[in-house]
Formats: sequence, structure tokens, C-alpha cells
Amino acid sequence: MRRRIVLFMSVLVVSCATTTPVGPSMGLLRLEVEPTTAMIWVDGEYFGQVDGWMSKTVRLRLGMRRIELQAKGYMTQRFDIDVVKDEEVTLRLAMQPEWDDGDADVPEAL
Repeated sequence: MRRRIVLFMSVLVVSCATTTPVGPSMGLLRLEVEPTTAMIWVDGEYFGQVDGWMSKTVRLRLGMRRIELQAKGYMTQRFDIDVVKDEEVTLRLAMQPEWDDGDADVPEAL
């Protein structure tokens, strides 16, 4: 079973059944995120960096979870994911660089 949901233009979430036992009230979130140094926040709680998780997979409580990814030089990404029992949700995301207006032509004040 595969479901694809596009949350933003650059975000793709795929959910599929998993054979990995995760416990009665837990689900899995697999992170395929660039840059891998991005910091993960779930429901406002810091979960570490993407590259710090074995297999880039995080165990989460079931239900709707607010995910936030932050990385220096990139725009913060926020979205909600429904964590379901016996399913692994995969998040594929190439974070967008921050807007650099240092080279922009800015009109001088009169």
C-alpha cells in the first residue's frame, strides 16, 4: 500500500506498510532529507540531526505530528504527518536555500 501526498512543492511523503515491529503505540518516520545536517523537531521537541539517526528513521507516537526541519542557510520547513500503526512514513525533501538579498539592487531612500 502506497500513498503519496505532496505537502509543499519540494516535499513528498510516502506511506507504506513495514515489517519492522515498532511497538503498540509507535510508528516510523524515515527521513530522506538534504542537507543531512538538518535538525529535527517533532511537536516542538528536539530530536537531533537527520544524519544522527540510524537508517535515518525516527520512532514516533501514533497520530498527527508537527514536523519541523531547520538547517543553517536553508528555509525552515514545517508540516504535519499522520503517524499510523504498522506503517512507515518516508519524507523526501530537498530543503530550499534561504533567500540571499545581499546582491539585490536596493533603491536608496530619498
